[in-house]
Amino acid sequence: MLKRRQQKLRQFVITPRALQLFLELQTHERSTDIWYSIHDALHKELGARMFEWPLDCRVGGPYWAALEAAAEAAERRRVEQPIAAVK
Repeated sequence: MLKRRQQKLRQFVITPRALQLFLELQTHERSTDIWYSIHDALHKELGARMFEWPLDCRVGGPYWAALEAAAEAAERRRVEQPIAAVK
């Protein structure tokens, strides 16, 4: 009996640099040289494996979903920070 190989779900850490690269990646059009250079840096920052190139950038993909959630959380923290009183 053949056993099907199960994909291992990898844990990856979203660093502030990875989040910055992700947000910058969204401002550029796909298939441009700048997009690919940013994507390459993001790939390295996340510690993705060689065969995971390009990163699964479709909406709902594991990397994309985690990066979007981190971006939303960062935006919420930025908005919720109390504004320091101006003297």
